[in-house]
Amino acid sequence: MFFGIMQGRLSKSKKGTIQFLPKNWKIEYDRLKEINLDYIELFTTKFKDNSPIWNEKNSKLKKEINQTRLKRIILCDNYVFKKSLISNNYKNYFNKIINKLSSFQNSILIIPVENFFFENKNYSKLKRAVNYFLINSKQKNVQISFEVQATLKTILKFKKDLKNELFKITFDTGNIFLIDKNNKSLINYLKKTKNLINHVHLKDRDAFGNNVVFGTGLIDFKNIFKSLKKVEYNKTFTFETNRGNHYLATAKNNLALVKKYLN
Repeated sequence: MFFGIMQGRLSKSKKGTIQFLPKNWKIEYDRLKEINLDYIELFTTKFKDNSPIWNEKNSKLKKEINQTRLKRIILCDNYVFKKSLISNNYKNYFNKIINKLSSFQNSILIIPVENFFFENKNYSKLKRAVNYFLINSKQKNVQISFEVQATLKTILKFKKDLKNELFKITFDTGNIFLIDKNNKSLINYLKKTKNLINHVHLKDRDAFGNNVVFGTGLIDFKNIFKSLKKVEYNKTFTFETNRGNHYLATAKNNLALVKKYLN
């Protein structure tokens, strides 16, 4: 198992926002060693923003990546929220980012998929787009993981209709919990999609759906990890959590809690 943290969560939040790109990206790799985590999940919001995936020489980023225990890039693409997943604009952007990631070994690209794409009017276009992403990423030796929040029934139907064994998902505990706001449903979702999961986002939620400090919300992580062990998932986990009062102390406590759940 490898435990990492989302980029920006080892820095003081910008104007109280949870998700932001820190100007000094390298300092988070130094802090990573302090708290004994295995990697940083990078993210990008547009072509050539201040993410190191665009703005640093490959050699500089590779040096930092190779000093982590995971030794590979996981990149979450948030540009998809600005340009439609099924548009030609996004396809062009996707090709650029896949070409960039192909210069790193065994990269993983996380692509969030908003629920409305599974509606009838978008469904066929979504299938074509997903197949395009999967085929082209395989050629570049980049894995794709789709971060979904659709119902279990919807995802299983989509997988069946897609007829592509490369289709994998990111199991985001916080996002999937919001479907029914029920731990039993969350664990059932995990069990029924066990063969699709190739990445996990760890996120807690309160009764209002807010992203809260890991272990303080409504999600039953003890049973989540128990279920993950039963389905033999032992890959990557990214903390995408609230920073709490101090980001470093919170990050250390997150890992300590997980170790407790695993024992």
